[in-house]
Amino acid sequence: MGERISLKNYYDEKFRILEKEMREKKDDMDKRLEGMNEFRNTLKDQASEFVTRDYLDTKIQILEKSRKDNLALVISLLTLLTSIIMYFIMYSPS
Repeated sequence: MGERISLKNYYDEKFRILEKEMREKKDDMDKRLEGMNEFRNTLKDQASEFVTRDYLDTKIQILEKSRKDNLALVISLLTLLTSIIMYFIMYSPS
């Protein structure tokens, strides 16, 4: 037969093995959680650099107004240029 050990020693050894495995599993879990926290912090940092919808909508409205103003200016300049050209065509000595 095999080696005989007391029931107390048997359970003490099993308990020691379980404690060691639990410590290893806890360490593994802590490492995973640390990695997840780093990832979460990276996402949080990244999200803090995003623009808000309100900010973006405001900037788009400003750009749209500027575009309309520029278009009106271009139309005015083209109208003025057309008038000047027509003046020279009508009143130039031929």
